[in-house]
Amino acid sequence: MAKTAGSSKKRTAVSKSKKSTNTNLPFAGLRNSRLALFVLAFAAVGVFALFQIGAKPDLPTYSDDIVVGYIDLKPTNISQDENGNTAYEMYPAVTYVQADGTLVCDPGSSNTTTVTTGMLSKKEVEKLHQDIVATEVTSLADEITVGNKDALIQFEGFVVGGAESAKGTAVYAGAQKPAKFAKAQEKLQAVCAKATKSENRSNIKQPREPKINGTKKSLVTQADELLTPKASACCSVGQDDTAYGSDQHNRINNHRKASGKSILAVGNTCMIGKAYEWTRKMVAAGRISHDPNLGGAGTQCYGSRWNKLGENVGVGYDSAGLMQAFINSPGHNANLLDSAWEYLGVGAVRGSNGRTFVTHRFVSVY
Repeated sequence: MAKTAGSSKKRTAVSKSKKSTNTNLPFAGLRNSRLALFVLAFAAVGVFALFQIGAKPDLPTYSDDIVVGYIDLKPTNISQDENGNTAYEMYPAVTYVQADGTLVCDPGSSNTTTVTTGMLSKKEVEKLHQDIVATEVTSLADEITVGNKDALIQFEGFVVGGAESAKGTAVYAGAQKPAKFAKAQEKLQAVCAKATKSENRSNIKQPREPKINGTKKSLVTQADELLTPKASACCSVGQDDTAYGSDQHNRINNHRKASGKSILAVGNTCMIGKAYEWTRKMVAAGRISHDPNLGGAGTQCYGSRWNKLGENVGVGYDSAGLMQAFINSPGHNANLLDSAWEYLGVGAVRGSNGRTFVTHRFVSVY
């Protein structure tokens, strides 16, 4: 108290000496120039804060745009009983929120064709978007990978939508997942507590294709394809490489034989054609992805006789290196060595940059 009283006298003297120069200021009655500067600074901060609070979040424009999304691309494996009921034993894990609040949570590796869905309020969507941006996941490189990327078969991806464009990040199998990526993933997964409705995976309406970095390049074409890995992008057209495909088939059978499994016969013409058809689509899109209609393709080729289908996809240079990548991945290797398989169809298409995209189609029938 004594120190405050002493300083009061000092302030009066300063105020008098500057009274004539401060009469036009709204805070001219203040007795200390330092206090006036403090008030100015405080007011400036307050105005900035008001602008920040009043500013609209940088959200996508349309109701079915992706606000935030995550995917863990895994090999696909589908079984079907004699009554035609299907179950996905392995499937890409997908979680995303659209601008209208639609929430879809698909764990992927579950023996079911159902996913959980829900709705978030506008405020919840805005807060989630802000929380995800705050993790700084959008500051990560477009791709985090290992080595020279000779073979790409699996990745985890995160996408954050914006009013003008989306930002995507891919972490390839074998690479260390950045803490920012893991934090963003954790925050997105937490909202799945609000996904309380069960729906058939095939009934989920696919979201709008967002733009990445201001281009028209698609990040989303199916509910299980949220990220476009730039590393695999190469070209708009490709050339079928039957020699590469045959070599992949032989390497799979050699691997099975060495593991005590039966070798796989060549699938029918339809099955091989479907494998090439999907591979051409991957080349055209410039990314690896799984066929969301794998079951339908199986029915077209084998009618109701198929009871299990599997798919591996990848892109690489030499066939040996790509096969080793499949073998090193537990999920893909499980497909390679599954005792249930009887037939195999391989589609291989070489892109303009020398990389070859590959699709393995496995099938067993009743």
